[in-house]
Amino acid sequence: MATNTREVTLRAFLIKSTLLSKNNDEIFANLEKRLQNSVVEDRIMLLNQEDETTESDLMSFFSNHKTNLFATMMRIAPGADDTHIDGELMKKECFSINEVRKKSNNAAAIYRNHYYICINNTHLVTNLPLTTTIKRVENYINWLLETHIYEIMPIVIPAPDLKFSDIKTVKFANPASLKSSSYQDKEKTQSKIISVTKEYVDKICKQLFADSSSLKDIDLNQVISAELILKLTKPREMSDEEFQKKFGAIMKPVSDTDNITFHDKKGNKIRGEDILKTKKITVDKTEQGWLSEPQLHIEMARFLDELAL
Repeated sequence: MATNTREVTLRAFLIKSTLLSKNNDEIFANLEKRLQNSVVEDRIMLLNQEDETTESDLMSFFSNHKTNLFATMMRIAPGADDTHIDGELMKKECFSINEVRKKSNNAAAIYRNHYYICINNTHLVTNLPLTTTIKRVENYINWLLETHIYEIMPIVIPAPDLKFSDIKTVKFANPASLKSSSYQDKEKTQSKIISVTKEYVDKICKQLFADSSSLKDIDLNQVISAELILKLTKPREMSDEEFQKKFGAIMKPVSDTDNITFHDKKGNKIRGEDILKTKKITVDKTEQGWLSEPQLHIEMARFLDELAL
């Protein structure tokens, strides 16, 4: 029985295939096929295939409806701690978050955290925190389907008094908030680092001010901060809708949306968080403090319907 409520922010994403010959609606059928007759341990993805003691992601629970799939995504690690996942749960088709216990004599893993997704043919919504990029979900779904073709892009919306076509620059106040882009399959892990690291900034600063004796003994981090500025130009042949989608690609690797601002030619600016398509909902909590999953599923499904309009 629910005792109180919690406000939850849902984030909206567009699903697309990198292969022009593939239809987006294949992902729903492929997920249904992959999950059929599977058990939880079949859906455990090691974050690093070379080190079997590291953390893993898994889909611990799913509910398959005619138009959408609702699932619990969990991060776990082996070992002993105060919140355990019993080994018997891994043999089941699904287990709920209520079955994760504080004590266990047959602990298979430590519970780290969890979040929820709801997916249909074209869109995905999640309560994954804004400080975590969608790459975690994208990597897992591609791994689960043994492919690499699906991309999950943030949906962005126009802001008041700031049109996407008028935006001229994008400023990252903290370039280190850009996360590396990676994909992992069963054979290998490939990474493309796009972050501007602190060490790189330090190196450039020392080269720039090598001849300045007054700066040699000063910690440059105390007096200098780095910004990454991207200048944008909308191609004439590109539609406003397609140009808007490009901003989703810009937002995808950003883990701290407060550190990114968009500026138009008039000097107006807006934070990255304000152009992301989100929806705030209120969900009941159980006596144990967990979110009511049936209610959350309904709210997520409604949000998916709204995205299709």
